[in-house]
This record gives sequence, structure tokens and C-alpha cells, in this order.
Amino acid sequence: MKKEVSSFYDVWDRKTELTTTGLGIVVVGLLSPIVIATLFNIETSDIWSRIALTFFNTAALWLGCRWIVIWTGIAFPWTKQPVKHLLTEIGLIVTYTYVVSLLIYFLVKYTHFYALDEFVFWREYFVSAGISMVISFIHEGIFFFHQWKLHLLRAEALEKENMSSKYETLKSQVNPHFLFNSLNTLTALIEENKADALDYVAQMSGFFRQILQLGNMPLITLPEELEMINTYYLLQQKRYGNAFRLDINLSEAALKTFIPPLTLQMLVENAVKHNTVSAKKPLTIKLFDTENNFLVVENNLQIRLENAPGTGTGLRNIINRYALATSEKVMINQSAFSFTIALPLIKENRFESEVIKERK
Repeated sequence: MKKEVSSFYDVWDRKTELTTTGLGIVVVGLLSPIVIATLFNIETSDIWSRIALTFFNTAALWLGCRWIVIWTGIAFPWTKQPVKHLLTEIGLIVTYTYVVSLLIYFLVKYTHFYALDEFVFWREYFVSAGISMVISFIHEGIFFFHQWKLHLLRAEALEKENMSSKYETLKSQVNPHFLFNSLNTLTALIEENKADALDYVAQMSGFFRQILQLGNMPLITLPEELEMINTYYLLQQKRYGNAFRLDINLSEAALKTFIPPLTLQMLVENAVKHNTVSAKKPLTIKLFDTENNFLVVENNLQIRLENAPGTGTGLRNIINRYALATSEKVMINQSAFSFTIALPLIKENRFESEVIKERK
């Protein structure tokens, strides 16, 4: 998936950039002397000298403003610091235009390029400032157009990824292995305690209902995901008892974030699937957040001897869905004693409109 655009410089290739810059300088360089002469009723003694100077002025303004737009777009992205971006860009453009106008004033004064009395500094400055603003609007317009285009591409990619996610969810969660173990547990409970068996069936029903309700959304709130994982944990405890432990320690800030649905359930299911779970070797899964805004899922490593190598499809699915929701990367680390996955905390739901539509 293409990364988020920080400025128009990230969007255009070199050929398009040079073509647009050249055409812009030519068009503005030809039109501005006509506009100035018409607005201020100027009859210059040497039209060609003025046109040549105007071309120089336009080229200086265009290249300088282009650089300012690129720099502010990278230093202060619109999506994160819009006010600082706007104020910095305007301040730099106004200052740069003043310097260029002052340079041209001294050029006219000391080279006698044309009659100095035809050059009114503040008039020339305000016209140049207007040209600078037009140049910056062109570049910012291109930036916002490509951001809009990128949003459409992301929405399309999200739809495709959601289809893959639904398939992976069905394969990973509603699979014969999971159902077989659940039914075995249910059979044992029926023989031992019918009340516990009925409670187990109710929990299974609630778990699958949650999958159907939330599994097709691009992002859900972390508390919604935790509700599903707690239901899944209760189901697994019916089978493993205290041999399977889930320790959740999350801050209030983390609980206000978003997560792709069934992410934690996939990771917990993988941990149960690939590790020994017994009274002598209990499996402990920890969920906690860090100061650098990551949600960590960690389990002690005690790989089953008969464990078959996984395909990694579930992890790839999670990584791909996070790539659509944030520029931060999912980090995976395995040591001799533990397996850890760090998921970026998603503070802003880019797909809010899609979520609202799904909930309706």
C-alpha cells in the first residue's frame, strides 16, 4: 500500500514536475505584465525589458514558493499540524516575496534595466505576493487532489482486505479444529454439569454473534475487541482451567484507541494453538500498552513438540490491515522464552464513515 503523502513532491514524477513548473513560469510571466499594465494604466518605455524582468521574478517566485510548500508539507503535515502549517507557509512566502522584490528593486536601480520611476516598490511587491499565493494554491491544490485520490484507493484496498479478513476469520476461528475442541468441551460439561454446559453454549453463541456483528468493520474500539477476547478467554478456560491465563493491563488512554477487529483473538488463538497448555506448564498471555503508544501481546514460549509449522497467513493479515489504518509498523519479536507482538495504538479512525455505515 502506498504511504501517506506528506507533500506534492511525493506525488509527482520529475518529468511532470519540470513540465508544470516550466509552463507555469511561461504563462504567469507573459500574463503578469499585461495585468499590471492594465490595472495600473502603465505605459512602459521598454516593454521587453519589463517582460524579461517579470520572467526572472516569476521564476524566482515559483521555485522559491515550490520549495516552501514542500518543506512545510514535510515539517508540518496538514493532517497533524494544519494551523502551524498554514501560518508558517504564509509567513515564509510573504518574507521570501519581499526579499525577491527588494532584489529586483536594487537590480532596476543600479543596472538601469528600465526607468526607475516606472518601478513602484510596494505595487510590485503586492503583485508579486499575489503571484506567490497563486503558486502556493496550485501546489497545495495538487496535494489535496492526490490526498483525495489516495483516500479512494485506500477505501478500495480496505474493502478488498476486509474480504480477505473475513475469509481468514472464518478459517482461523470458525474452523473444524476450534469447533471440534469446543464440542468436546461441551460434551464433557454435559456429562459433568448440565448448568455449566448451558452456560458454555450461551457463551459460544455470544462469541459468534460478536464475530458476525463486528468482524466485517475496518476498525472497532479497543473495548469492543476486549469484550470479544474476554468471551473467548472464558470459553478456553472451560477447557484449560487455570492452565491458561490472560493478564490485561491497559491504560485509560489505550482504551480510547481503535483496532482491526479480531486482531487480539487471532493472536491469542495462535498462542494457544502453538504452545503447550497444561497445569505444569501454564500458558500466560499478557496485554499491556507502552509509553511509545504500542499495544503489546506477549506469551511465554513453550512450543508444542507435535506443533506443525504455521503458514503465517494470520500475521500477514494483521500486518496488512494495520498498514491501511496507520503508518506505524507492527513489530514481532521472539526470544528463547517469549513471543511478543507490538501493535501500534490507532488514535484516529480514518474509516469512520465506513464504520457508521456498517453499524447501520
